Amino acid sequence: MTVSVDKKTLKIIFSICVLAVAICIADCVSEIRATADYSKADGTLVSIDRSIDLGLQNNSKTDIIRYKVYQYQVNQQEYTCQYRTYVLFQPKIGSHKTIYYSSLNPNQVRDEFKIQTAKAGAVFFAFFGIMMLVFMKKAGENE
Repeated sequence: MTVSVDKKTLKIIFSICVLAVAICIADCVSEIRATADYSKADGTLVSIDRSIDLGLQNNSKTDIIRYKVYQYQVNQQEYTCQYRTYVLFQPKIGSHKTIYYSSLNPNQVRDEFKIQTAKAGAVFFAFFGIMMLVFMKKAGENE
């Protein structure tokens, strides 16, 4: 089975992919810039917790949400933070990670879930953008 798509449609899809990659990169960079003055601490993964989101607040479906829970020390005081995570991004309990925290409020940490999601989105849309370039080139050869 062969599907024929005109070059104009491929260009539109490619443009959407480029725009999506730019938005993902901007989102990632904005989070890193907003927390550029944060200090570093070594965090240890102590658990991966699950909770159920019934979707009542935003009228969505019920989901199981996973959170990585890390402990880290600042000035000999123990702190705990959690990051939302995907099933694919689950390290082992006891693994270490650099935690970026606010010097003024050590409980305030950089949103790693937002950064991971932006990176994954950029890779996803870049892949489809490259595929559109390949298809546009093949459509140009067939004309």
